[in-house]
Amino acid sequence: MSLSLKTWLTKEQCTFGDGTSVNCWLLEWEPITESELDEWALHLRRQYIYDEDLDYESKLFGLSICEYLTNSVVPDRTDRRNARSGDFAEIIIEDILECLCGFVVPRYKHRYREDKNASGPGTDVIAYQQSDSSIPSADDKLLVFEVKSNTSGKTEAEFLKRIKDATAGSAKDPNRMPMSLEWMIKKADRAGDNVTVKNLHRFWDKGGSPYAVEYGSAVTTSYCTPSEVLTKSLPADVGLRMDNLLLIVHGNKLMKLVNSLYDRMTQ
Repeated sequence: MSLSLKTWLTKEQCTFGDGTSVNCWLLEWEPITESELDEWALHLRRQYIYDEDLDYESKLFGLSICEYLTNSVVPDRTDRRNARSGDFAEIIIEDILECLCGFVVPRYKHRYREDKNASGPGTDVIAYQQSDSSIPSADDKLLVFEVKSNTSGKTEAEFLKRIKDATAGSAKDPNRMPMSLEWMIKKADRAGDNVTVKNLHRFWDKGGSPYAVEYGSAVTTSYCTPSEVLTKSLPADVGLRMDNLLLIVHGNKLMKLVNSLYDRMTQ
């Protein structure tokens, strides 16, 4: 995550009408310099493919790096599934959990994709904390997040609907989390990342020492005043269970930002 991004994210006071806390961040990205956009785009591109893999694979297919990224890696601007906004939402939630909340985030959700416009099934974001990576502890924690994007939405109704979509998806399938951990372990092993393989095995092994699991929902939105809407609502209105987390990132014209960043990834 770029140092600049930390300066653009501002934590806001945000609660439901009953006082339940919401983790809300304002993303103030305008104005932004060309060099900052380039840095951010590089950070995003590296979520999909390592530098060394990009060089090797582009040569393997006899394509320039730009051609290979365009053809096989970077989601399309016109994709009907809106892969760009969904991927961006997941990545910025990963950035916040890792760099601002102190969790470890395995960066394999978007790597080695069979379809550049689909990140595949499974848990959207997984993050963890360990007291000591060499000794399992009951204090170890796994975060499991369902993430939805509302980057083009501007109305209160659209914003609340995306929260409901995220909370409805959180922890709905008990097989999603272990399945996602297994996929991440395989991808980390393929990348030679033995540290991540070892750490994720700790959470994948159901027969091992117990640990805490915390479920959460997250939404990125262009709706400008989420705190005002949530103050008028209750957690039950959006399907949020009392033991779950809700994380909101809002900013002006987020889809414009997303397309600008993704277009730069092929340059």
